[in-house]
Amino acid sequence: MQKIYITSAFLFISALCIHAQNIYKEQLEGCDTKMFALESETKTAHIDDTEIIKALSTLIDDTQRNKIKGKLKLQIIIYTDGSSCLLSYENDTNTKTTNLNIEEFRAYINENLVWTNKDKNVAALIEIKFKKKKVIIERLGMDGKRGWHRLD
Repeated sequence: MQKIYITSAFLFISALCIHAQNIYKEQLEGCDTKMFALESETKTAHIDDTEIIKALSTLIDDTQRNKIKGKLKLQIIIYTDGSSCLLSYENDTNTKTTNLNIEEFRAYINENLVWTNKDKNVAALIEIKFKKKKVIIERLGMDGKRGWHRLD
């Protein structure tokens, strides 16, 4: 019974988040959000991780690069023409958001990243983990059976 209650609460909260379209608390304007889906079982849109790492060079300077730890969570809308738009993010790092170049980072994502995506507009949920001067990039999906989970 408790499992059903937890699952129902999770789905209700997820529905509210999806209806609101912004997954993360820091919300940005300017993306076309008329219709998009969340990735669920597999990655729908594809890009090489090195392209995301290039974008990170606009976010943090050399001094911060050696000190930053934690997670940066991104919700990026990827359109069928391969363009993208940073819709929301959450900064769970040891660096204050005011010390990050979010606008420059956003501009780089919106203007320079080219994805492979042919089926439908999707929201890619990306977690960038900063650990011991390393960067780990993970993609998340959501479906009714597994909830939020890592995509391979």
